[in-house]
Amino acid sequence: MNWWRVCDDCQLENCMDCSGSSDPMSCQTCKPGYFFDEELGVCGDCDNNPAVEKCLTCTGYEDQCTECAPGFRLASTGSEAGQCITCDDEFCADCNETVGGCDRCKVGYYLDLLAMTTEQCFPCTGNCKSCDDADTCNQCEDKGDMHLPKDINEDGCQCNEDEGWLQIPNQPFECFCTKDFVNEEGYCVNCE
Repeated sequence: MNWWRVCDDCQLENCMDCSGSSDPMSCQTCKPGYFFDEELGVCGDCDNNPAVEKCLTCTGYEDQCTECAPGFRLASTGSEAGQCITCDDEFCADCNETVGGCDRCKVGYYLDLLAMTTEQCFPCTGNCKSCDDADTCNQCEDKGDMHLPKDINEDGCQCNEDEGWLQIPNQPFECFCTKDFVNEEGYCVNCE
């Protein structure tokens, strides 16, 4: 019986763990997005296309995905069953696996909780960079001195009146320069 063993690194590309075998060309665990193809003896790409990462874990090529990357959902029926397909809404960050609608939107968009049946993402209004809904801005875009935080203890922003910016009526988070000033790249500049 050998009381010593020579340790070899895995020789198989995209393999994370080959410790369960004395063969450095055999793999116990492949990297995320790959699976061990016993027939070919390689860690195969779940998507079979390294340029696009849709499938995070799988049991085989393309149509055997078990977990999808953000922005994709696992199709459970039809010709696409077992494949990762895009969310129904291009601005969706996390799809609802069951219906394909959206559970969380990308930054700059919000999920309309009042229209939850559609599970759609809508753009934040005005100069708002991050929002919870059409009326709640968490962070305004960085545009010169146009905006300032509402309050140290509050999220959101408001027009910076000290620098000549006023709120446009009925247009949340939109500002305009006071009389005799013009907006020049986010700064109110004297017309003279």
